[in-house]
Amino acid sequence: MKTIYAFIFILLSLGSTYAQKPYTMTETVTYNVKSSSSQSDYQLIISLPDGYKAGDTTRYPVLYLLDGYFFTPMVASLQRFYAMGGEVPKTIVVGISYPVTEEVTVHQRRTYDYTPTADTRTTDEIAAFYKVPMESGGGARFLQTLRDDILPFVDKNFKTTSDRALCGHSFGGLFGTYTLLHAPELFNRYLLSSPSFPWADQALFKDEEMVFKSGRKSLPARVYFSMGGNETDYMISPYKRMLQNLRERQYRGLYLEEHIYEKESHTSVVPTAFAQGLRAIYRQDKKP
Repeated sequence: MKTIYAFIFILLSLGSTYAQKPYTMTETVTYNVKSSSSQSDYQLIISLPDGYKAGDTTRYPVLYLLDGYFFTPMVASLQRFYAMGGEVPKTIVVGISYPVTEEVTVHQRRTYDYTPTADTRTTDEIAAFYKVPMESGGGARFLQTLRDDILPFVDKNFKTTSDRALCGHSFGGLFGTYTLLHAPELFNRYLLSSPSFPWADQALFKDEEMVFKSGRKSLPARVYFSMGGNETDYMISPYKRMLQNLRERQYRGLYLEEHIYEKESHTSVVPTAFAQGLRAIYRQDKKP
């Protein structure tokens, strides 16, 4: 019994023996940026590559990461580690997030920002799950914020090249595909994991058809799509259909890779999809 008490005492005293400090990521800074169109605030979590110096002339590609609140530590660490081994270039990683302290607010904001079309029924179901009000259909406005505010801020304050990647999962993958179709000039690389193509009765397929019928012949980008093999047919069938459509259009400059990861779910697929996708979008064997 004395041994148990002694062990408990040791555990309780650890907090006073060692100073507790919040963990900070290497070479990472945060900035708040206000949208000129919606007046909403965004937080950019910016991870700089090893050797970045404000005073030299070296410039770097930029990877913009949707859902930065959740994914910045993982993706920035992968990018930095791969760059050490020469598998990807040294890159500035910009996690796009929100200056909030409650995770449920992140879900509110992302549901609006990353969905191109309003879907009242599904939005109400999400609202009921999180027990907070939800809106959807703000994708066009968020795309405008990217174009007018976020990208210019990063280009002005950091040493960037014109090489830009966009990375997103789920709603982020949906928004990434929407961006590819409607603003292909903004990014030349895309890493899109488990995109939510069923959203709003698969409304993005109408967008893709409209873009093709408008006469667009080129989509110059390297795109890596992925999906978990244990996701439902509700997700997998439209995923396969979108890939088929994009290939059949034969857009000039569009280089597609895709992979379905067996035994992975909508959530468990994320680390694998990002780890493989980062190397795929920066491969140099073929270029858009």
